[in-house]
Amino acid sequence: MLTTCCDYCIVACGYKIYRWPVGAADGGPKASQNAFNVDFPTGALQAWVAPTQHNVVMHKGKPHNVVVIPDKDSKAVNFGGDSSIRGGCIAQKVYNPKKPTKDRLQSPLIRINGTLQPVSWDTALDVAAELIDHTVRKHGANAYAMKMYSYAASHGERSEGW
Repeated sequence: MLTTCCDYCIVACGYKIYRWPVGAADGGPKASQNAFNVDFPTGALQAWVAPTQHNVVMHKGKPHNVVVIPDKDSKAVNFGGDSSIRGGCIAQKVYNPKKPTKDRLQSPLIRINGTLQPVSWDTALDVAAELIDHTVRKHGANAYAMKMYSYAASHGERSEGW
């Protein structure tokens, strides 16, 4: 299990990410047989995984199931595992070549001699760091700011780590 937070707003509610290879056993209905440690079926309004909380992603070159659910153990923000409708769909925005995210950029692009060219993440981050440093040195710390939420910049996200 991995953890993350929702990036749709400034609240940053906590989420748990479960990942396992496509074709591997999904677990069973008894708490001892599944990653949620819950006996299924549960009662009304109890633990379950909605279709929007599941996706298939590539991890280390192989397809993996991914389930992203609110963190019911969170000690801050989303106590008890509540989530917004957007946060409850985080799994759907992860790159999947068979879903609408198929048009997502696969690598950073930098304009070189007037043409956008794919570059490595290391190169893109080095260039960004140099530009930020130059701006702050030349114009002062108040000359640089950045505001980014996933609904404004979802095409640049990397999902390989999921």
